[in-house]
Amino acid sequence: MSFDQAKVDRSKAFRIALRSFLILGIVLRVFRYAMNFPLWSDEAFVAANFLRRGYLDLLRPLDYGQICPIVFLWAVRASTRVLGFSEFSLRLFPLLCALASLVLFVKSARNLLRGLPFLFAIAIFAVSAAPVRYASEVKPYASDLLAALMLITPALGWIKNQERTQQLWWLAALTPLALALSNPVVFVAGGISLGLASSVFRSRSRRIVVPFIAFNLACVLVFPAIYLLVLIPQDTVLPALRTDYWVDAFPPVHSPIDLLRWLVVVHSGKMLGYPGGGSGGASTLTLVLVIAGAITLWRQGRRTALAVLLGAFATGLIAAFLRRYPYGVETRTMQYLAPGICLLAGAGLDAILGLVPRQDFRRRLSHAALVGLFAGGLVCLLQFTSKPFINSYDVKARDFARSFWKEQEQVAEVACLMHDFGVYEQTYLNLYSAIYLCNQMIQAPSRLNDLDSGPHWERITSSHPLRCVLFSGTSVDHPRVKEWLDAMSSRFTLRKSETIRLDMSDPKGPIFIESIVILELAPRPDRPYEQTTSAPAGAVRR
Repeated sequence: MSFDQAKVDRSKAFRIALRSFLILGIVLRVFRYAMNFPLWSDEAFVAANFLRRGYLDLLRPLDYGQICPIVFLWAVRASTRVLGFSEFSLRLFPLLCALASLVLFVKSARNLLRGLPFLFAIAIFAVSAAPVRYASEVKPYASDLLAALMLITPALGWIKNQERTQQLWWLAALTPLALALSNPVVFVAGGISLGLASSVFRSRSRRIVVPFIAFNLACVLVFPAIYLLVLIPQDTVLPALRTDYWVDAFPPVHSPIDLLRWLVVVHSGKMLGYPGGGSGGASTLTLVLVIAGAITLWRQGRRTALAVLLGAFATGLIAAFLRRYPYGVETRTMQYLAPGICLLAGAGLDAILGLVPRQDFRRRLSHAALVGLFAGGLVCLLQFTSKPFINSYDVKARDFARSFWKEQEQVAEVACLMHDFGVYEQTYLNLYSAIYLCNQMIQAPSRLNDLDSGPHWERITSSHPLRCVLFSGTSVDHPRVKEWLDAMSSRFTLRKSETIRLDMSDPKGPIFIESIVILELAPRPDRPYEQTTSAPAGAVRR
């Protein structure tokens, strides 16, 4: 575009537009967090691991087949211990990561672009659906994005001014933290290493080469340690995922035609959904913008920066060929590419508008593009208000928990066979039990201050019995349930068994009924009171 980009940078309208998009980006992320929508299955899978685990316990294989970076796990655990176990505390760290990413993206964009390309990139990043959504999910996607920007920002800073070697030192210093904060950020680190290598060694300057070597040493030493200590123990579920769930995320190598088709499909699908998009070619426009942005940087001679941004694509694709990490099928697993996509799309949008011959028409189109992006952010805000949850099951599960646990604790001492006694069908570790456990911890009044409180045995009397809840999927006839009842029978008698059936069906889906069994136990009249003030032998959690 023929606009004087330096003049655009200094204009009052530019500053107003920039602040407006940054404020909108913050509002979108904070507003979605404030909606406090119920946990959904993917979040509950992770959240359930904070119920009984300490910091070192999180190094062991995670329940529900989860794979998460250790700094993310420790940060969320610290939040739940300080603020209590709730949707807000579980999602606080992802929100902080998202807000920090917004700040770092501005810095990265300023290191690469200026004028309208800079503003377009900021606008796309601020209102894009994926970074906004993952700002409020108990998954490491927001931390993937932050970790990528922690490395991209100083790398682009050094490219902008190669006399500022402190940017390379910052890159080396931040690498260990970034690698511990995100698993796929290693692809960003690899792309940066490949992208900077030529410029660094051509400089023949010790001031430049030494911090670059330090950065590479940090990658070589830290990532293998994390891989051995964290990723391998968590790797128990990956073989099945690679052959089943993620099968479409790995390139077909048996046919060149199929490989070419796959490359087109993934690069025009969910992976490039910025500011919006989806599968079936719905992100084709973004792909065109990214290609146009890449061509623009190449023609402008900024090939080192282009190599850094595209390097993460290349290393991620290599990992997919090796079947080590999925590529392209889902936006969530590709958050480490979001900075490069938005930066190139911003440059590409400006380049395409620059093809319009009339300057006044180009200006109007630029304004229309910015208004459209801002309006898209407002539409996103309205969508959060109308449907802040993922599935109707999640809403029903939380609504039930809100009333059930409070009502039960008013008339009895309440315990959970799964959480308090470890009694459940071992093969039934599915999404429903994860949501059930997390909602219980959040909604049960007795759990507010102590997740491990368990039943207060001294409070159990004939008029205030013990009610133990057995979640759907585990039958009262299961051998472990019978074994537990036998252990309890030394001091308590089973007075009543009640089954509550819940219609958890989606309005547009098949009928799905969930069962909650309440086993009511009272002290045996022939046992002295003092013998009922502690757990019976054999009934405690294993």
